[in-house]
Order: sequence, then structure tokens, then C-alpha cells
Amino acid sequence: MATSRFAGSPYPCPFRRLSTVIAELALPHVDLLKIDVQRSEIEALDGIDDRHWPLIRHLAVEVHDEPGTATEGRLEIVLRALRERGYRVHVLPAADASAEGRRIVFAGA
Repeated sequence: MATSRFAGSPYPCPFRRLSTVIAELALPHVDLLKIDVQRSEIEALDGIDDRHWPLIRHLAVEVHDEPGTATEGRLEIVLRALRERGYRVHVLPAADASAEGRRIVFAGA
């Protein structure tokens, strides 16, 4: 019974690059950017233009990095990208018990 209550169903959802949103809203800065995009964290970060990175003060990014899967190595890619942009990074395991292979990256300028 529970499985039928929680069955997934597709829902079309448009997406936009983060820089598009920052530009459209003419944001002077972003205090905290939280990214939780289910194995698309690198793509989300790639959606930030170089001119917008200085506007982002802090980030919290859920990163999937599971050995033996297509996500293996993503954590190091994300850490390198953030460090290259001048952020200090801290990595913690995700809080829930089913979080094997997931980490939360906190970054501050």
C-alpha cells in the first residue's frame, strides 16, 4: 500500500541557468545559494557566468559522489571549481541514513 502512495510520476519542469535568474532579477548579491539538483550539481554550477560568481557569498551544495557509478569523482570536481573561484570549502556527510555517497559542501568567499 505504501509503495502506491509514494509512486513517482513525471512532471515537466522548465529550467533556467542560474546566471539568467540573477540577471533577470538584477540581484546585487546572493547571500546563500543552495543547490540540490539530484546528480546535476556540476551542470548547475556551470550555469553561473564568471561575472556572477563575485555576487555569491556562500553556497551549500549537495553533491552525489558514489564509487562505481557515473557520479564517482564529482565531489573533487565541485571542490576544485569552488576553490579556483576563491571559496573556502567544508565537506560534511548528508544527514539522513540513506545518504551514502552524498556530501554537503559549504563554501564561503
